[in-house]
Amino acid sequence: LAGSTIDGPADAITVATRFLGTSRSVVLTLGGDGAIIADAHGVSHSPAEQVPVVDTTGAGDAFAGALAAALSTGVTLTDAVHAGIIAGTAAVQHPGAQPPL
Repeated sequence: LAGSTIDGPADAITVATRFLGTSRSVVLTLGGDGAIIADAHGVSHSPAEQVPVVDTTGAGDAFAGALAAALSTGVTLTDAVHAGIIAGTAAVQHPGAQPPL
């Protein structure tokens, strides 16, 4: 989708800025490096807390679900991305796509 390699936050900021030419807002996830947010307010990097990674299964889904849920409550894109990062961070700390009961 990006048409180029993204090797970290700096590359992602460049790509997100390019996408703003045709998009209202852009969110690029970077795994353990957090996410890039780009919109009319600017471009920023939201880092993720560094935690022991057990399994990345479901981390992207957790991020996307939390992001959508937060946006549905009317919070800012930045706050919604922060919620997504928290969910993704929690997801990688146990095996499988669902937390243990």
